[in-house]
This record gives sequence, structure tokens and C-alpha cells, in this order.
Amino acid sequence: MSIEIIGPKKYKFQDRVCLLLALQYAQSAHAQLEIEPRGGEDPPVSG
Repeated sequence: MSIEIIGPKKYKFQDRVCLLLALQYAQSAHAQLEIEPRGGEDPPVSG
């Protein structure tokens, strides 16, 4: 399945997804979310 989102809408969508993930895992001591990793723009999530 592919959903193509381009331009400013893509960045707004990506920011909202990052916020949602951060809120969902805020209570987890093992969760890590790096918004702007060095050398990339897509946030890795681990935990």
C-alpha cells in the first residue's frame, strides 16, 4: 500500500505522526524518539 504525500503536507503529516508516537510512548522508560537524526530526516523509533 502506498500513500503519496508531497511538499509541506508531507512534513506536517510527519510531524504529527512523531508527536503521536512520542505521546503514546512517553511513559516507557525504554522508548527513544529522535526527531531530526544526524545525516537523515526520518525519525527512528526504538524501544
